[in-house]
Amino acid sequence: MAKKLQRIEVVPVPAGMWLVYMLHRDILPEAYVWDSKKQAVKHAIMWATYEAGFKRGTSVRIHKRNGRFQEEHTYPHSADPKRSKG
Repeated sequence: MAKKLQRIEVVPVPAGMWLVYMLHRDILPEAYVWDSKKQAVKHAIMWATYEAGFKRGTSVRIHKRNGRFQEEHTYPHSADPKRSKG
């Protein structure tokens, strides 16, 4: 059975802000709010890279302003369960 990845979400919130959060398996969720999507994505990738340093596969899911899913990245890349281009 494949190991389940931790997931960091980048989602829009009212007032033009962006929320970055991770749901931990054993503790309360962590969340941060950023003024721009660019800042939020940068923080999410840094956070995922930090988690990857602890040998934890982490997925970053980025959403559009309308809330719909846009793209997903996995850190480290070797933890990506799907072997496809992109």
